[in-house]
Amino acid sequence: MNKIILKNNDLFLVDIDDAVSVKKIQTPFSNIENISINISESTTLEIRHENEDETKNEIFIKIMPNIEVKLIEIKDNSCHKAQYHIDIEEDSILNFYKLYNIEKNKELIHINLNGRRAQCHYFFKTITTNDEKYNIIVNHNASDTQSFINNAGVNIEDGKLYFDISAFVPHGMKNCYADQTARIINLTNNKCIINPNLYIEDSDVVANHAAAIGRFSDEEIFYLMSRGIKKEDAINLLIKGFLLENLDLDDTHLDWLINNIEKKVMKNV
Repeated sequence: MNKIILKNNDLFLVDIDDAVSVKKIQTPFSNIENISINISESTTLEIRHENEDETKNEIFIKIMPNIEVKLIEIKDNSCHKAQYHIDIEEDSILNFYKLYNIEKNKELIHINLNGRRAQCHYFFKTITTNDEKYNIIVNHNASDTQSFINNAGVNIEDGKLYFDISAFVPHGMKNCYADQTARIINLTNNKCIINPNLYIEDSDVVANHAAAIGRFSDEEIFYLMSRGIKKEDAINLLIKGFLLENLDLDDTHLDWLINNIEKKVMKNV
């Protein structure tokens, strides 16, 4: 597996093959680290953030035509601010999995479907203990493009979680599909926000969004308790199922997420 590690603004490349080209661009008079990633062949790439201090990144990712890429991003650090510019070219598919265990975070993510039949399948999971804000913008710049944006977060302790998700389909972009799903399990009394937006200018488009903020239903908990499971254990199982849903990942990445659920979430139930 191709792997990139970002640690305190240092860049480490692990087992990078010819499918992936990585370049670090230093911006004069700025503390923002620019990272350029070009992917030219079907592959799997992991980006892992292990920063101890607050960092800022601007990350440019280009998916070349006629390939399928699995991109896994793990953030296991303190505070982070980032902008992403993701370009997906003709007949390419990006499966993007983001697993976060972070103290504080703010992101602006641009996903550009630039070529016909380009697709993005985006799955985001976070355990929020402080302020986290995510702005996701999907631009359908060609016909026959598809976007599936799925965000899931568990809000605990002093957490405040915010999702703003926008999909743009201009006039003339035919046969596009734009789907948004966002759900927050809020185990606090703090305010969380989901703001879904669909800006559709063509009639030959399928566009959907679903958003929900709350706790697990009494019926879900009662069903598990009726099987002899304690209430706390029932909620724990539901949280694991919620955060592990839709993840086509290997055991290493799933175990990482499960371990963080057990460390951070279970004690708040």
